[in-house]
Order: sequence, then structure tokens, then C-alpha cells
Amino acid sequence: MKIFLFPNYNSSYDIRMVKGLGKAFIDFGHEVKIFRQPVSSSSLEILVKEYNPDLIFQINQFRPTNMQNKKFRHVSWFQDVFPSTVRSIPNNFKDGDIVYTLGNKESLGLENLRNVKHDCLVTGVDPVITKFNSKNTILDIDCSLCGFIPTIPEINTKRSAYIRWTLANIIRKIPVIRSIDTVRLFLNILGSPFPKQMLYDMMSIVEMNYESLSGNLNIKTISDKLIKIAQKYCYYEPANIQQKINIKEIKNLGIGKNIYSSNLAVENLIDWCSREYPRYLDRHDLVEKLQNLNIALRVYGKGWERFSEFKNFFFGEITNLTDLLNVYQNSKVNLSNNTHGLGLHSRVLECMAVGGFILMHNSPNDNKPGGILTEFEEGKHFSFYNYQNLQNEIVSWLKDEQKRKKIAENARLIIQKKHLWKHRASQILKDL
Repeated sequence: MKIFLFPNYNSSYDIRMVKGLGKAFIDFGHEVKIFRQPVSSSSLEILVKEYNPDLIFQINQFRPTNMQNKKFRHVSWFQDVFPSTVRSIPNNFKDGDIVYTLGNKESLGLENLRNVKHDCLVTGVDPVITKFNSKNTILDIDCSLCGFIPTIPEINTKRSAYIRWTLANIIRKIPVIRSIDTVRLFLNILGSPFPKQMLYDMMSIVEMNYESLSGNLNIKTISDKLIKIAQKYCYYEPANIQQKINIKEIKNLGIGKNIYSSNLAVENLIDWCSREYPRYLDRHDLVEKLQNLNIALRVYGKGWERFSEFKNFFFGEITNLTDLLNVYQNSKVNLSNNTHGLGLHSRVLECMAVGGFILMHNSPNDNKPGGILTEFEEGKHFSFYNYQNLQNEIVSWLKDEQKRKKIAENARLIIQKKHLWKHRASQILKDL
């Protein structure tokens, strides 16, 4: 079988996902092409016509609408879901296609996913990682948190920005004019800076509807409330508007993908507030809670450099897998968080694979697909914390080295037995 695998972004994470899965498919005897760049629907159409693959695998993408009549089978793997993703769910799927989610589809906001074969597919681990040994790199780390913290959108306060916002929304309120594709395209490329108070109101809505470190994010509930806030400030109607032109690098224009949106600036802001701001709250609260503990705390990831109050704990952005595994293996306690309660994330599995001890918050989704308790036992393979007992849990585990190491070793053995990329490839091949 000829298989093409595409990432959603040209990021080290996405590329690691398609590479790991692709190598496993190769080991099963299949012909595989692993792409490092996401592909547009028009470019994919050309590739399919020229090379005739049997299977297209894409992260965070449904089968393109212009490819509904093509004979190849399509597999989607959703790890991140935005409100705009929910609105783009097709009404009908081609027979034989599969949609995987990193966890329970309801937890991710895809409860309306119907008329297609669906299952949970969690990430896998490269078998090389299970043999990793950092004996040549010794780091003195009591507790670490590896993960970026999202950047709060910048607000343009110049008078010209206010004028652009006002004029754009006057135009958008005229039905005849806003119905013209080229007008919507022009307004979205031009950009529409949003008012400062609208951002603050949206952030307040998130804080009211998401409890930090609960692992219980409901994107649909929050996004519905955010849409109502946006509509008090401007014209915005959420809709799934399909692309009609091909722009090679839409991202470079800074306008996102849905360039025919009724108001792209607002749509992007709703996406950010629904998904990224809860992650911001989780990680900020974690470090804030721990900053007064007398421990060797280290935080790694993009964005932390902006927080002067955390400068003593920030140790830079990790840009390669070896350095990341070094931190996992040298940390006495590895902290984990996930807004959806998806405990079987790559960070968790890779940390366990090198013998790292995982401490994560509990979630209502722990026993659902993608939840940590579906594959591991608390107290045997990892341990839980919550916001209230976080400090006490860390102090307690730092004192019990023998039990920590035993738990970490138990988890490492489970990874080798059930959670390598070959296990994920095997699942997909059986489903096909």
C-alpha cells in the first residue's frame, strides 16, 4: 500500500508524529512518503493525480472537499480542535475514510462527528527513545514543566487601527456588500484590529467557564458564549466557508486559513480564547503555585521569557528531542497538564519511556478514551495532583525516591509493551 503522511504544521512535534507513524508503516512493508510540510487541497489534488496513493493521512484535517470523488482512502487524526474546526465537520464522509481523535471526541468538542468510522488514536513512542540514557548529562532538577505558554494577542492602540476597525465593521453591516467574496477577502487581508475591551471580556468569559487545572475544557460551550460577546462589538457570523483560491503560504500573510470569513480577526480571537487561553491559565497557575517552594524548579518552553516573576525558573526553549529526554530523565518530578484531560499525550508517554516520574492533575475524562486511567494505574505508573494539594504532593514525592523510581520503571515497561509507534500503525491497518 502506498501511504502519504502530512503534518498540520511544519513543527517539530507534528513532524515527529508523522515520522514515527511512517517508519512503523515501512516496517510493516508499506511504501511510505513522509512530508515535512502541510499541503493545500489543490496541491494534494496534483499529487494524487500524479502518484496515485492508496492512503492519505493528515493531522487535524478532514478530506478536502475537492477530493470527495477520488479513490484513495483518507485518515484524519485530530489532536487539536478549535471552534472553527467544529464548524468544518463535513455532513457526509466518503465510505472507507476514518477520523481519529487523540481522546474522547466529546471531550475535544467533536460530538457532532457522525457518518464516519471513528476511534481514539493516541500518540506512540519511537523504540529508540526507550533505550535513551542521559548518563553523560546530569541535571539537578527537583521538578520540571516542559511546555510553551501561549502569547496573549497584542492590541493595536493606534488611532489608525481604530479607524480601520470602525470602517471595516460599517462595511460588514451592509448585507449586499458583505456578501461579495472579494470584499470579505479584502477586509480580512487588510486586517481588523479588535478593541481592547473585547479581548478582556472574552478572557473573562473563559475564566468563568473553565476551572484551571481541571482537565475539563468544553470548547463548544465557551465558544458559543464568546460569539455572543463578539457580536456585541461588531458584525460576525460563524460559518464554514470553504477556500476558493489557492494561496501558497496563507500563514505568511498573517490572516489565517479561513480567508472568506465574515470577520477573520474575530474568528481567530475566538479560536485563541477557546483553546489557548485555558492552556495559559493552567501553566501560569502551576508555576505561580510553586514559585515559593524551596525546590529546584525548572520551566522550559517558548513564551516563559516574558514573565519577569518566573525568570529564576525559566531555562530556555528546548529545540531538540535529546535535550527534552534529558530533562525528563533527570527530573525527580515531571509535571503534566492538559486542558482536555488527555493524559495519553506524547509528553507523558515519552517521559515514561525514559523512566521519568509523571505527576499530573486528575480530570473527569481520565476513564474515557485518551484518559490516563484507560492504560495506567494511579500509584503504580504515575500519580495525581490537584491545585489545592500540588505543593504537598511534590514535597512528599521528592522525599520518597525509592517509590518514585519503582513507579517510573513500571510505567516504562508498559510503554515498551503497548505504546510504541508499531502499535499505533497496527491499529490503523486493522481499522482499514
